[in-house]
Amino acid sequence: MAATFRRPVDDMKKLFLIGIFLIFAFSCGGDAGNGGVQNATPTEALKTFLKAKIEKDAETQKKVISRSSLAFLEETAKKQNTTVDRLLTDPAGMELKEVPEMRGEVISGDAATVELQNPNTGTWEKMPLVKEDGQWKIALDQAFREVMKKVNDLMKQMPSKPGEK
Repeated sequence: MAATFRRPVDDMKKLFLIGIFLIFAFSCGGDAGNGGVQNATPTEALKTFLKAKIEKDAETQKKVISRSSLAFLEETAKKQNTTVDRLLTDPAGMELKEVPEMRGEVISGDAATVELQNPNTGTWEKMPLVKEDGQWKIALDQAFREVMKKVNDLMKQMPSKPGEK
């Protein structure tokens, strides 16, 4: 049986695409209140967010994201000389047309994950959520840190000089 060799560069490209998907599909702001949006489960929170993302409804998106994610997006928007609302409504080439399939909700205290299928790659990605003020909120900042850690780990595996294996 022939062994399949996957180059770290291929893995890095895949993680980069996943990171781009997470950033643009889930980039949004938040507020401390629920603003009338009730999310009894992490899956409901994620569905609410994704529907609002498709409809370019920045206000609803802001209601289902964690406070730390809002701070992260405010910093990102400032660095890019834009607004959080623009980050929310600009698809940046990664426009969602429908809510992706979801599975595997796992709750552990005030933290949770829900798997969703990346419509661009077909892979399943875990989205972290946190419970704030009794409501489930998407933890975009955590998702971004996890992707960046994977990218950094893959970069460490890459040869330091061209042509090395």
